[in-house]
Amino acid sequence: MGIREALKHTWMPFFGRFGKLLPVQEMAIPKVLMGSNLVIVSPAATGKTEAVVAPVVERMKQEMWPAFSILYVVPTRALVNDLYKRLQPPLDRLGVSLLRRTSEHPDFKPTRVSNFLLTTPESLDSLVARYPKLFETLRVMIIDELHLYDGTYRGDQLRVLIQRINRIVKQKPNFYAMSATIYEPNEMGHRYMDEFDTIVVHTEREIDYKVIPYDGDVRGLLDELNHMGVRKVLIFSNTRRDAEDIAMRIKASWSYGRNVWVHHGSLDKRVREAVEHMMDNVRVGMISATTTLELGIDIGDIDCVVFNGVPPSVTAMLQRMGRGNRRTNRLVAIGLYRDEMERLFFDVMFDKIRTGWIEPYEYRPKLSVAVQQLLSYVYQKRATGVTIDKLLEVLTPLEISRDELRELVVNLISRGYLKMELFSIIYPGERMGGLVARGRIHSNIETIPSKYEVYDVRTGERIGEMEFIVPTFFMRGRMWTVERESSGRVFVREVSGRPHDAGKVYKGKGYVIWDASLGNEVKKRMFGVNDKQFVKLGNRIYHFVGVIYGSIWAEVLRRRGIKAVDHGGIYLTVDETKDITTLTRDEVKQVINHTWVGIKNLLGLGTYFSWLPEGLKRKAVYEAINVDRFMRLIQDAEIVTPHHPT
Repeated sequence: MGIREALKHTWMPFFGRFGKLLPVQEMAIPKVLMGSNLVIVSPAATGKTEAVVAPVVERMKQEMWPAFSILYVVPTRALVNDLYKRLQPPLDRLGVSLLRRTSEHPDFKPTRVSNFLLTTPESLDSLVARYPKLFETLRVMIIDELHLYDGTYRGDQLRVLIQRINRIVKQKPNFYAMSATIYEPNEMGHRYMDEFDTIVVHTEREIDYKVIPYDGDVRGLLDELNHMGVRKVLIFSNTRRDAEDIAMRIKASWSYGRNVWVHHGSLDKRVREAVEHMMDNVRVGMISATTTLELGIDIGDIDCVVFNGVPPSVTAMLQRMGRGNRRTNRLVAIGLYRDEMERLFFDVMFDKIRTGWIEPYEYRPKLSVAVQQLLSYVYQKRATGVTIDKLLEVLTPLEISRDELRELVVNLISRGYLKMELFSIIYPGERMGGLVARGRIHSNIETIPSKYEVYDVRTGERIGEMEFIVPTFFMRGRMWTVERESSGRVFVREVSGRPHDAGKVYKGKGYVIWDASLGNEVKKRMFGVNDKQFVKLGNRIYHFVGVIYGSIWAEVLRRRGIKAVDHGGIYLTVDETKDITTLTRDEVKQVINHTWVGIKNLLGLGTYFSWLPEGLKRKAVYEAINVDRFMRLIQDAEIVTPHHPT
């Protein structure tokens, strides 16, 4: 039987208007129909979603699964909404009910259950903790954009949630994980499921890229875009300020300046959705965005992706490039560089994408997730309580020992979030209620407190949020002046002005944290050396191990009395080089113990990091830094002087 005949219910709703299947669909659909678990790796816009959803719904129809059967988890609320619009028509045609569960659309609840649920990890956590019985009938769990979770605290949260769901279901569900880019699909897959098949689709797409110097003058960029004949452009910046800045400059210089919009997380949801709608419905336009548009939110076909500064990784660059030229096999991109080092990074990263290289990484669990999942699970079991043994089983993915777990429980009891009663049974403490009421118990996402809400005094419209109040600033690609502030609300009026007139209203690192594996590729290109060689030029040691490793290494040397300064994770300036790569674990840990407060914000430790006992805090920092890898990189290195440096 062919695939079309096997999809007797779902062929027409999902594939009827196309007439044929894409490669990933031909490979995946038979395996899904057979009930295999899958990890699917295929580039953006290659049909992964339909490759899983159509056969899953076919099985649901043929086997008459009960009410709530299919769970689909995606990274963001915006992507939930986008998928909802995309899947609702074919599912309606099939009589399959579809609901969303996010903070914006809490439609799915015990009194209103659907066959198919779209949600985020945080909203899934809320459902599992509050209404665990809803998951008894679950037959399929789909995780989309897995590469954006794995190795982060949200990925670890998902891994524990899968453990919890497996303890609730009457029949173990099938799991399907999808991603555009995964370094080691089998290794990653085993962190989320036991047995699975792997499908990897390599779609060759020609890359046409240029790099252009950029000092704030956008005329060079606009001339190039005009020469290329592109009409719709997506610009990615690494910070909200940069996204706003370049939008202001383009608005002032481009003949279609009225069709330039900004999209980032500090803008009001309605503003972002309006921008998405406008971009989708114009022939000519630009959006200047941060990571908020990395995912598949529908803004129409994009002719060119512009990088306003070097992305943090090849993986991120590939993800962002995948938003453009979705209807062709040719990717078009432009990189804007500030100096020759940025130009070199761009050249290396574009070349790596051509060869299929992405950064390898060593997985380390995020210990702070143990706090959040412990609290969430105890709340789920609030009626019966839990034992240390049960908690240890549930938290297995986080590799926490019994002694460490006991220390964590004691710490949370002392804070009032847990309590222990007869027979060492653990229940929610008095302070748990506040976390539950605010929904904080379900999220590991690090949030920035003390934000001000920004309102346009002329229209009363909420524009977004700011972290600092300054007299004049830009937001939404426009210049504003503050008229008054009251109870956390800032009332502003639009004015004319230039980008350099604006003050800073957002926090942020202001520089990109790239990994040593990417730095190593740049170093090899620049000097023609091998993986284990650092390059000495005068008093500079070019290492390219990154900002965090470079700063730790420099501090170790300073404690020895050597004058050493790290410069952007690229090179050290030192006054002597004897034995500088010979480090001891004790001196490295001493430096980390004294400096981790200053670098912890660069490590992505999760919102519950501060709740860990002191010993686990240090362990979490060591794991995030990956001390073993740091020692290997420095100690195995040979310092050389090249004959012909480039």
